[in-house]
Amino acid sequence: MLFEGFKRGFLVLRAAGCAGVLLDGSFVGEKEEPGDFDACWVPAGVDSSKLDPVLLDFSNRRQAQKRKYGGEFFPLNAMAAPAAFFLE
Repeated sequence: MLFEGFKRGFLVLRAAGCAGVLLDGSFVGEKEEPGDFDACWVPAGVDSSKLDPVLLDFSNRRQAQKRKYGGEFFPLNAMAAPAAFFLE
């Protein structure tokens, strides 16, 4: 189920011109039943008008992304905390 959600989000990003998506979080770790996934995407060259608006909604701890896709997608150059990018 989680991989299908990741795949749907990935395909939306690719259709918008995204050149790469990195998958991380407990989904790629040793946890037998992860609750979600974390992904970073390359924003360079992406046509934001072709993106699902949910992928740009970071409100409410990204609940809309989690509901729709089962995990979270972050632009890799967005700030996660002061002086720390999501990619890090």
